[in-house]
Amino acid sequence: MISTVVLTRDPAGNRRWAAGLRSAGFAVINAPMIDTVPAALTPGLAATLRQLPDYDWLVITSPRTPPILRALMNEAHVPRAKPPSVAAVGPASAAAAERAGFTVTFVAPTPTSAGLAATLNPVDGRAIALAQANIAPADLAQSLQYRGAHITRLTLYTLTPHDQPNPQLEAKLQAPATAILLASPSAALVLAQRWPAALVVPVVAIGPTTAGAARRIGYTAVTQAAAPDLPSVTSALHLL
Repeated sequence: MISTVVLTRDPAGNRRWAAGLRSAGFAVINAPMIDTVPAALTPGLAATLRQLPDYDWLVITSPRTPPILRALMNEAHVPRAKPPSVAAVGPASAAAAERAGFTVTFVAPTPTSAGLAATLNPVDGRAIALAQANIAPADLAQSLQYRGAHITRLTLYTLTPHDQPNPQLEAKLQAPATAILLASPSAALVLAQRWPAALVVPVVAIGPTTAGAARRIGYTAVTQAAAPDLPSVTSALHLL
């Protein structure tokens, strides 16, 4: 039975999960793998943000994105009165967008970039802004362009490996009854590179994209939570 959960998101993301997992009876180890660095508001980015109300869709693919986007829009003095319609890759991204004051009108039925690209409508001839990180792959933009969309990619933040050392983590990973909560492919990759012992620790992944990435990286015991929420994650941890 799992009693300890290693959290690998950025510090703010870990704090949100830690409280809920502790209330569910788990001990929590904070081990951020990724830092999120918001983009500076350059004149070019400010100009694009001011044009967002004229876009047909604003696509959100990560819960990290909406608060950063909202802060940048406020800094650029973009009025809230006429935001673009938001398409979210999944429920977690949709919830983050709503919390940031955006109106979500589409959530992909399959919470992956491929699922969003295949089901978002209307697309042909539409102007679509993709709000993404610096390491976002090009497949979503390419798929939407293939369907006739006019794409603008907005790089709103940079994901970098967390540089604060955690010398005790390897021993904690090897302790019995420990599991890892993975919320992004980038965190999964950094953890595996820095602490190879993590590859044999049971993993709960939040969403199919992270689960698939974890398996490709070499994690040997990956369980996908039924949904990216605390009850589903807690249930998955209890079943390990």
